[in-house]
Amino acid sequence: MMSHLTAIVAAVWILLAGTGVAPVQSWHTEPQSADPPMQAPNDIPSKEQSTGSKAEDLSPHFAKDSVFSPEDLSIEETRFVLDAKYADMDGDGIRDDIVLIGHKENADSIYASAIQIAVKSGSTGVYTIRSVGSFNEGYGSCLFIGRFDSESHNDILVTTATMGSGGTSTYQLVSYQNAALVDKLDEEVLNAGLPLDIRFTDEYKLTATNALTGQTDIIDARSSREDYIRLHMYDSNGKLLNTKEQGMIDGFVNLAPEDTDHDGIYELRGVQYISGAWHANVLAQAESVWAVRHGSLELLSDKLIALPPLEER
Repeated sequence: MMSHLTAIVAAVWILLAGTGVAPVQSWHTEPQSADPPMQAPNDIPSKEQSTGSKAEDLSPHFAKDSVFSPEDLSIEETRFVLDAKYADMDGDGIRDDIVLIGHKENADSIYASAIQIAVKSGSTGVYTIRSVGSFNEGYGSCLFIGRFDSESHNDILVTTATMGSGGTSTYQLVSYQNAALVDKLDEEVLNAGLPLDIRFTDEYKLTATNALTGQTDIIDARSSREDYIRLHMYDSNGKLLNTKEQGMIDGFVNLAPEDTDHDGIYELRGVQYISGAWHANVLAQAESVWAVRHGSLELLSDKLIALPPLEER
C-alpha cells in the first residue's frame, strides 16, 4: 500500500509534469508493512527484527489518525498519531512502541505541526517524548525503524513532506539510548544534500562542481535556449551574457534507507533536482548514497543524470 508521503510526492510530480518536468525514478521512503503480528505485547522479536532488517512492524497499540492521549501523560493540546511502529529499540529483547505524533485540526487533516516522537518502553511502560527537531511541521509524516550504524541497536528516521515548489521533504535521524531520545545526526547536516556549485557557461551549458569530491559535471541546457535568449541570458550564438548566472539545486525529494552492502546496516540514498534559470526548469537529477559514521555523513557515491529535453518528455 502506498504511504501518504509517497502519494503526496507523486501528486507533486503530476503537477510538475504540467510545466514540462518529467517524473523520474525515486525510492519509496517507507517499505510496505505487514499487518501487526498476532503476538502478546512486549514479546521477544525474531532474529530478523532484532537486527533491524524487519523492524517495520506496525504498532498493535496505536492506530494511525487516532488521538494520542495516554492516561499517565498530560498533553496540552490534541495530538494525533501520524505513524506508529513496534520494534526493539535498545536491544533488551523486548519491543517498544515508537509513535510519531503531531497537532492537527482533525483526524482527516494531512498537515501536522509540533511533530514529536514518543517511545513507550516495552520493559517499563515509561514514555520518552521529544520534538523531531526544528523542521517539525508538514505533510504525510512517517517513521522508518532500522540500524544505521554499528553504535546502536535501532534508529528512528522521520520523513515529512514540505510541499514546497520542489516537492522536497525534511528528515531527522534519532536514537533511543538509556531511555532518552537523542539526535543521531544534526538535522541540517542530514538535510543538506550534495554541495553542488552550479554555473551557467557558454553554449547553453551548466557546470555542477561537487565541493566534497572536486568532480565537475556538464549539464546540457540547449532544450531551454529559446527561453534563455528571451530572458537575455544568452545571445543567439550561445554566448553567456552574464557570467554570474547560477543554477539551483533543491533539497532531497527523497532520502530513503537502503542496505546497499547487505550487512544489516542501512545507508541513505538521496535524490535531488537541479534547475536552470527558474525552479521548474529542471535539467538533471543528482543521486547520492551516504553512510552514517560517528555522528556524521560520509558520501559513498554520487552521480548526475541528465533529464531528456522538453520535447522528449
